[in-house]
Amino acid sequence: MNSRYTSAHFDTSTQETILFWSEIISTDVIGSNNAGSLASSFTAKGLLRFPSAKGQTSLPQGLMNIMNQSFDWEKERNALNATDMDADDCNISAITILASILHLVPVIEIPLDKVSQILISLLGSLKDFLKKDTANNVLVDAPYVLAHKNFVLECLLGLILEALAGIAEHDSNVLTQMKNIHEELINDILLVYSTNEVVLSGIYRYLDLLYSG
Repeated sequence: MNSRYTSAHFDTSTQETILFWSEIISTDVIGSNNAGSLASSFTAKGLLRFPSAKGQTSLPQGLMNIMNQSFDWEKERNALNATDMDADDCNISAITILASILHLVPVIEIPLDKVSQILISLLGSLKDFLKKDTANNVLVDAPYVLAHKNFVLECLLGLILEALAGIAEHDSNVLTQMKNIHEELINDILLVYSTNEVVLSGIYRYLDLLYSG
C-alpha cells in the first residue's frame, strides 16, 4: 500500500488505513526506503506526502476530521478497558484510533496551523474530562492491564503532547501556541499526571524545544 493508493481508498477502509500506517511509522519500516522507491512520496523536510484523490478524502484531512469530533471519553475509556483481545469480534476503540493518528501527525505533510488547533482543542477536552472524573482513578484489573480506569486517557493526553511537540519541530508557530498554554501544561497536566511516563515524555519534548530555541 503506497501513499497514492491510501489516498484513493481512505474513505472505504479508514480504520485499517490508519492502523496500517501507524504500524509502518512506529516500526520505521519505510525509513530505509526514503531514498529508494518511496522517495517521491516524501517532502523536502522528510514528511510523508499523501496526494489528494479526486472525489476522495485525503488521509491528512481524514485524520483531522476524526480528531475534530466530539468524544464521549467515559464511554471510550470503558470500552477500551473492557476489550477482550482474544475475542473474534474485538471492536477497535476511538482511543486506539486516536493514538494511532497521533503517531502519524508529526511525520506526514498536513496543514500545521489547522492540526495544531485541533490538537490543542482535543487536549483541552480530555484534560477537562479527567479533571472532573477523579473518582475513577481506581484500579481496574482487565485482561491485559492492571491500572486505574483513567490510565489509558492519561496516556492519550501524553500522546497529544508528543504530537504537538513533534509538529512544533517543523513550525515555530506551533511552539508559540504551546507557549500560550504553558501554565496549563505545567500546572494542570505535568503536576497532576507526573507519574505517567507518556505525559512526562510529551512535556519533556515540549520543554526541550522551548529551552533549546
